[in-house]
Amino acid sequence: MKKTMSLLLCVLLLLTNISVFAAEATATPEPVVVPEGRIRVDYWCTFTGANGEFIQTTIDEYNASQEKYFVVKQYNGNYMEMLAKMQTSNQSERPHLVTGSTEQVGTMKYSGLIRRMDSILKNDEPMVTKLYGNLKSTWGDEQGLVGYPLGNSMSQLAINKKMAETAGVDPYSIISMEDLYEAAQKIQATGLCDTVVGTDHSGIYPNYSMAIEGIHVLDNNNGADALPSKVLTGESPAKEKVMKYLEICQKMQLEGLWYPLGASWGGEVLPAACSGDIAIITGTIGGYGRILRAWREAHPDDKENAFVLVPWVSVTREGKHEGMPASGTGFYVIDNGDPDGQDGAVEYMRYFCSNEVQKRWLKQTGYMPLTPEILEDKEFVEWLNEDRPEVWHLINQQDKMGSDSFYPVNPIDTEWKDCWIRAVEKVTSDTSYDIEKAVDEMTVELQDALDMWLLTNNQ
Repeated sequence: MKKTMSLLLCVLLLLTNISVFAAEATATPEPVVVPEGRIRVDYWCTFTGANGEFIQTTIDEYNASQEKYFVVKQYNGNYMEMLAKMQTSNQSERPHLVTGSTEQVGTMKYSGLIRRMDSILKNDEPMVTKLYGNLKSTWGDEQGLVGYPLGNSMSQLAINKKMAETAGVDPYSIISMEDLYEAAQKIQATGLCDTVVGTDHSGIYPNYSMAIEGIHVLDNNNGADALPSKVLTGESPAKEKVMKYLEICQKMQLEGLWYPLGASWGGEVLPAACSGDIAIITGTIGGYGRILRAWREAHPDDKENAFVLVPWVSVTREGKHEGMPASGTGFYVIDNGDPDGQDGAVEYMRYFCSNEVQKRWLKQTGYMPLTPEILEDKEFVEWLNEDRPEVWHLINQQDKMGSDSFYPVNPIDTEWKDCWIRAVEKVTSDTSYDIEKAVDEMTVELQDALDMWLLTNNQ
C-alpha cells in the first residue's frame, strides 16, 4: 500500500511537471494559409538552424510538386518537450507527423499516440527491405517498423588523428571503454592537451555500451518482445557491466581525462576539439557535418580532415560486438483522428527519404545512407571519397554487424536517460562515491519509474 501511494504521488508530480513543461515549450506558430482544396499536414519538427532550414526547403519542394497535400512545419521544442506537449494535448490537437529519436521508439510504441509504420508501409516494399538491418531492429520489432529513420546515424568517437599518432594510439583499436580510458591516458601523457575526451553527456551512451556488450538491461528481450516490467541492472550479468562502465568514468574523472562533464557540446566541447584543447569528441555521425564545418572554419588552410571516426564502444574488450545500435532521428506518424492528413504525412516522408533528397541531406548533416542503394550512385561516392572518406569505416563496420543490438525498448525514455546520467554524475562529481551504491540507487529509480508508468497505464 505504501509503495502504491508513493507511486501515485509521483504520478501527480509527473503530470504537473509535464503540464508546465509542455506549456513552456509551446511555440506560437506563424499563421499559414493553406491553399483551398489542399489537405493540411501538420508536422512538429525538432530540427532548428541549418538543418531546420533544409527540412523547410524540402517541404516547400514537396508542396510545390503536387496539389493534394500541404505540409506545415512547426517547432515545439526538443524531443522531450515535443513529446510532453503531445501527451497533454487532445487527440485532434496533435500533429500528423513528428520527428523523434531512436531512444523514443519504446515510448512511442507503447504510448498509444502513433500509427505504427508497419501498418502503413508493407514489410516487403523496397523502402523497408532495403534498410540496413540495424535500422530495422532499432526502429521496429519482430512485427515490423514502429517509426522510420530520416537518416542513418551511429554514435561514434571523432579522434584527432595527429594527436593520436603522436601518442602512439591506433584509433581503430578503440572498441571498448577500457580502450578509451587507456588511449586517453596516453594522449594526456604527451602534454598535447590537459583534458582529452569531450562528450555531449547523455544517458544514451551507457545504454549503447550495454547493447554493444551484448547485455540486456530490461526483461522481455530488452523490451523488444513485450512491454518490459523488470529492470535488470541490479542483477548479474548486467550489474557487473554497469559497475565497470561507471568505474571507468570515475577513473577518467579522477585523472582529469574528461573535459568538464555537462559542458555545452556545441558551445564548449566542439570549439575545444577544434582548438586542440581535447583530442576526442563523442557524438553521432548525424552531427559530423557540424564538426567538419567548425574545424574547417577554424583551420581554413588545413586541407586534410582532422578526425578518425570509430563506432561507439562496448564496456569491455570481451563485449560481443554482434550489433551496432542505430541512433539519430526519424519519423513517427501520429494517430490524431485525421487519416487523410496522416496519408499526406506518409507521402511527404516518402519524398524526404527518396534517394535524391537523401543525398543532399547526408551532405548537410553527416548521416550515413539509409540503404546500400545510395552507395551505388557514382557522384555521391565520389563526393564521399573527396569530402569525408573517414565515414567509410563506420559504413563498413555497420555492414559487418548483425541486427541484434538496439537501444532498450522502454516506455519511459525521458526518465530512463535521466537515471543513467545521474549515476554517471554521482560517481564523477564525487570520485569517492561507491560504485555499487550508485548502481543500486539507479536500479531503484529506474524500476520505480517503470512501475509508475505501468500503474498509470493500467498494465
